[in-house]
Amino acid sequence: QCWITKYPWLIDPNCLPNDYSNEYATLCSTERTLSKDETKVYNEQIQDMVQCGVARQLSHQELKDWTRPKFYLSHLAVSNPKSASNLINTSLAKGPDRYLNNLLGIILRWRENYTAIQADIRKMHNSVFIEEVEQHCHRFLWRDLETDRQPDEYIITRVNMGDRPAAAISTEAIYMTAKLFEGMYPRVAELLRSSTYVDDIVDSVSDLKAAEDLAKDTAAVLARAGFKVKSWLFSSESIPRVDPSQPASDTKETSVSKVLGISWKPQSDKIFFKPSLNFSKKRRGVYTEEGLTQESIPASIPEKLTRRKVLEQTMKIYDPMGILSPFTLQAKCLLRETWTLKLGWDEELSSDLRSKWISDRKSVV
Repeated sequence: QCWITKYPWLIDPNCLPNDYSNEYATLCSTERTLSKDETKVYNEQIQDMVQCGVARQLSHQELKDWTRPKFYLSHLAVSNPKSASNLINTSLAKGPDRYLNNLLGIILRWRENYTAIQADIRKMHNSVFIEEVEQHCHRFLWRDLETDRQPDEYIITRVNMGDRPAAAISTEAIYMTAKLFEGMYPRVAELLRSSTYVDDIVDSVSDLKAAEDLAKDTAAVLARAGFKVKSWLFSSESIPRVDPSQPASDTKETSVSKVLGISWKPQSDKIFFKPSLNFSKKRRGVYTEEGLTQESIPASIPEKLTRRKVLEQTMKIYDPMGILSPFTLQAKCLLRETWTLKLGWDEELSSDLRSKWISDRKSVV
């Protein structure tokens, strides 16, 4: 009851170097830089991977007997796992983009019928197993921060989220699951093929009973293939259900949920947008200060308002359905004037254009 895959190698994995020494040096560096609090969290993450079966420790006999390709991953203390690249990714094909359904089409189908459905597949990539060679090309070292001994060697046993073909592989597994059970569950197969976007399940049906039945069948089909759904959320309800056939009892209330980047209030079944202005610096992709309010405009607008800053504030509003077009188009027209005036990216806007832009933004914040 699971899918097992090979990786789409661009090279012969036998060509991968034995980089044990580099990984050992990286491990020592990581151990030195981890703070006391980070050490506990980091170690818990490793142990969680082992307990969930995503990784396992190699025995001395396995280390001795394995003569085929092997490669060691350098794992670092970073907030975003996608930010760490390695030689493995340059040796693998990404996979075709056709595996991603049309985002706008999914969102429109989500708003088409009376009862909306939203769910996500728990650790979707880690639900697909990888072949033995791929496992040994995903070795890593760890010793529970016990720096006075040689590290143990582990292997990754599932598709790794940071790997280049991970999204294509796990999505293909979902599509193959749909095909496998299409005869028994045609509506579920349609849902998995047309209304999934990576690990998100987004659709709508005629009423709550139909939503519960579809969710129940979908969860059963996915479970047959080794996938688990974290929770289900339906229109008119504010609490996610772990079991779609049973009302939620011990789950936190969700007043606002994110559906493919769109803010949704499921109880009232309304989507909403919160346009904001924020000129503060970013740290790891997150603004360090709160956005501006109507009361703080124009006093908190930077004295030097440049074309670059205007572009950033205009384009950061996420609106795939174009609902906010009456507001965003006005801002884009003002931005277009900077092209007409042939301003440089860091050149200050004229006082007239600055006043127009501030007035327009204050009306929508």
